[in-house]
Amino acid sequence: MGYANFAFLLLFLPVSLLVYYLLPPKARDWGYAVISLALYAFFDLNSVPLVFLTAVVQFLLCFCMQHLAKESEILESILYFVSLLLNLGTLVYFNLLLEPFTPPMIGVGVFTLLRISYATKVYKHKMQTNLCSFLVYTQGLDRAFLGPLWHYDTFEEYWRARAFSLERFGQGVWYFTTGLAKVCVLASPLGEMVLQLGGEEVLSLSALSAWLYCLGVLLYAYLMLSGISSMATGIGAFFGIEPHPNFAYPFSAFRMRTFVQRFHSSLSEYMEYFMGENARLEWAKWLIIGVLWCLWFRIDIGMLACGLFLGVLLALECLFQKRHGKALGRPIFKVLGRLYVYIASFVMAALLSQSTLTNAFGLLSRMVFYQTPAVDDAALYLLSSYWSFLLLGVLVTFCTSRALAKKANTSKLFAFIRPLYEVFLLGLSIVYLV
Repeated sequence: MGYANFAFLLLFLPVSLLVYYLLPPKARDWGYAVISLALYAFFDLNSVPLVFLTAVVQFLLCFCMQHLAKESEILESILYFVSLLLNLGTLVYFNLLLEPFTPPMIGVGVFTLLRISYATKVYKHKMQTNLCSFLVYTQGLDRAFLGPLWHYDTFEEYWRARAFSLERFGQGVWYFTTGLAKVCVLASPLGEMVLQLGGEEVLSLSALSAWLYCLGVLLYAYLMLSGISSMATGIGAFFGIEPHPNFAYPFSAFRMRTFVQRFHSSLSEYMEYFMGENARLEWAKWLIIGVLWCLWFRIDIGMLACGLFLGVLLALECLFQKRHGKALGRPIFKVLGRLYVYIASFVMAALLSQSTLTNAFGLLSRMVFYQTPAVDDAALYLLSSYWSFLLLGVLVTFCTSRALAKKANTSKLFAFIRPLYEVFLLGLSIVYLV
């Protein structure tokens, strides 16, 4: 569950902050790099050789690229190509080992893409390599699980501007406690519900069970991933980095392109950057982004089908916008657009949750009452057992928006009760962890 670990909360994080702020300012970059590497050993000691070995090889490749740039452009290009193969091969290999409903293996999905970004910066812009900045950027404590996947220039700007303040630390507490509550209080029970329903034969589910299953998958995925990301944002703020949330209310979007840009926003920005701009082939670019966006989380048949489905929707949206772009501003399209995003999300949940297309399409057919009863005892039992988690999950996932969050942040009443609310969330999360 990412940072939602009892030992991490009470031991690793406090000690790391204490050590970091006791160091002289000039030594804090290296201190943060060492603390970040220690995180991998803390969570998974077996991952340390992989992380260390691949980091050394990647940095040496970048170092050689920098010093060979003036002598041989061909050799420099070969080294860059080797760097890409090494990182993409690592990402594909370890993502193939992931089981459904498992958060990304610590660091692999993030540091591979960040290393590609770093190597690209060295290759295209002849940047001077530095081991400390390389480690801080690619292995950062606040980016270990889900990013954000900032480009190096963006990261450097945020990193150099970091500064400790009580206001920023308070922002970190808010992001961290709300993220922890999402993971522990909501995502974990909903994950249990999904596992109970998934333990049955999917093709024997009733219509209500099928809907509960897909809703559970959708809520679990969003609350778990956004919760871990929110905790990471909070950790970054503890170390003085200005908070930049990575999940920005995707279910309040009116089209799937906006949904993708808000659901792990830095991932879509990363892919858009590398895909480049081409007005004529904009639809093809988004078709590819849809596929890669899903496969980044996990590589299997279900995710590939989900990515193809998403990519086709994104491509069709591009074509529709070119011809009927002005019509999208009408109120009726906003209502229909929100409904369209919800339906597409449920279809994606059905596809990504199954290891075979037969089961995925069987699950979708149950949702439309095809050759299945509307209700069964298992569905009623789970609904009565998990109704409170489902209700809270739906409110947090579907009923929050930028406008609502902005209104809450400017409310004097909310500012008064916010510290008590944070303490309540932290205490409740610890109870669930214990």
